[in-house]
Amino acid sequence: MQLSRNLILNIFLTLLAALYYLLFINKGLILFDEGYIVHFAERIVQGQVPYYDFFIQYTPGFFYILAFFFKIFGTSILVGRIVALLIALGIIMLTLLLLDEIKLNSFRFKAIAVVTLSSFGFPLFNIPVVVWPGVLLSIAIMLVFVKWSKSFFASWKYPVFLGILLALMLFIKHNLGFAYLVTLNFLFILLPLKDKFLKVKNIVLMNCVFLLISAPWIYYFFIRSDALFTFLSFNQKFFTIYPPSYPPLSYLLQPLGLFKLLPYYLPIIFLLLLFFSYIFHKWKKAYIFVSVLPLVGFAATVVPASDLLHVYPFLGLTLVMFLVFIKLTKWLFKNVFLVLIIFVVFSGFYLTLFEEQYRYGVPFRLSTTPLNFPKTRGVLVDADAAKQYSLLNTYVANHTKKGDYIFVYPFSPMLYFIFDRPNPSRYANYLPGYLTKEEESLIIKDLEKKKVSLIIAAGEYRFPTPLSQWIQKQKKTQQYGQFIIFASKK
Repeated sequence: MQLSRNLILNIFLTLLAALYYLLFINKGLILFDEGYIVHFAERIVQGQVPYYDFFIQYTPGFFYILAFFFKIFGTSILVGRIVALLIALGIIMLTLLLLDEIKLNSFRFKAIAVVTLSSFGFPLFNIPVVVWPGVLLSIAIMLVFVKWSKSFFASWKYPVFLGILLALMLFIKHNLGFAYLVTLNFLFILLPLKDKFLKVKNIVLMNCVFLLISAPWIYYFFIRSDALFTFLSFNQKFFTIYPPSYPPLSYLLQPLGLFKLLPYYLPIIFLLLLFFSYIFHKWKKAYIFVSVLPLVGFAATVVPASDLLHVYPFLGLTLVMFLVFIKLTKWLFKNVFLVLIIFVVFSGFYLTLFEEQYRYGVPFRLSTTPLNFPKTRGVLVDADAAKQYSLLNTYVANHTKKGDYIFVYPFSPMLYFIFDRPNPSRYANYLPGYLTKEEESLIIKDLEKKKVSLIIAAGEYRFPTPLSQWIQKQKKTQQYGQFIIFASKK
């Protein structure tokens, strides 16, 4: 009876979250990050293979998931958004199941958890991005770990499940996969097991399952194509593009500086409380270990780029576990932490409802104009953007035919997708620092060889790079708002 009640309550709260999330599913169009995902997923549907035919900066798992849905339901923006929505609802449901395992299954606490997750949930990222399945898998790992702790870490099946989840995480987002692999191995060492052989067996079993699943696709995509070095080199270079940074405490001297710092420093405060709880035995070790996992996801996401877009994904889950900690422990100043969490939750809803979509778009309330291209049916954007897209689409249709290459610079790959024109390059992001001069020179040769006649510059395009300088030498023919069209000189 209790199990049935919990399940009904979980489904009810998840459906309530779905009603809220659905308000945002068709709002806005993100040319860069969303475009990056759907563009390369479509190329997979067309038969191209990552790292052979094109380069992506992530491991390929999520691109194949999205390509699978594109193959079944057709390539459109709304299909990608629905995939993101399903993942977001999975995050809600698994979190509620986790609370059941921790015995926090009252309606009140679960409702607070859903509100907390929703404040930094799907509406802030209403697009398909690789981090959402990473959050989902993180909660699955937490859930398995808690279940395993109830068997006193004796059951062999849970290390197997953890190995499978870690392999999936690596396939979806490599930095999260490695971060969780290292963290779980470390936590295994700290497990309160007197039987050392059992501890070693669990570690070996988890890692063997992880390697058994990961090795075939790593070989297929990276080893046999010699793409591994290029992939690793890019990720190393990413740290030079975005040197690790974190908002300094000197922000406290600014008006409202405290509130700017809270999303960044509440997780650090939580980590310190978990550390002291471990040292002074103030909470179950299994719960401490589980609470560390979203903090690992948070850290792996904000390093090196610590802008708010990288803070949001794991923040909701981190705050939920902070609430669990406050509920189940007896620390001083619990009410102070609770007030700070409440403020951050309200700030999440404020950012969603009143500030720019995805930090760089217009607020959701301005997205009221339909964008009626074949792949954007049902999507609403602001009136000015709709006009620019329509004019640009007419120009592209009049000056090229389907199958003709166009080139979009520096980073708006969504235009390939919505105008249904192929990308002549292996890449989609040409912002300074992402490619070497040699790579840009090869792209220029490729553009000339393929006789690309139409170039679209979206936003700022004048940089001291070979590709930008080559574009500036072409003939400027038209401009629609932020979009400047060049015709390549024969």
